[in-house]
Amino acid sequence: MMTDEEFIVFTESTIDKFKGQIDDLAGALGFLLIGRYMGWKVVRLVLSPSKFRKYEGVLGIKFKEELREREKYTRKSVGLDLVEKVADFWDVVFGKSSFKIDTKDRKQLENT
Repeated sequence: MMTDEEFIVFTESTIDKFKGQIDDLAGALGFLLIGRYMGWKVVRLVLSPSKFRKYEGVLGIKFKEELREREKYTRKSVGLDLVEKVADFWDVVFGKSSFKIDTKDRKQLENT
């Protein structure tokens, strides 16, 4: 996990080196920031597999290697809470579970 100072240096370096569509850069950096507060599991659940890989490519990192599984605000994720209560996380992520979670619920945050 990067320190706050390392995160700032990484962000500036990523912006400096980036060539492409700004929305890809913004999404990748935004989800890296969210992951620092919510953990990689929330990021993984919210993003499609292709978008997850795309953002890792933009950043040149693996979210699972740079982020903790859970963080202080993981508890706010309605989707992760639902999934962990009734199904296998990876089966849901890869669409192999009979448990289907609505996209809205997957992305919903609540004050808990």
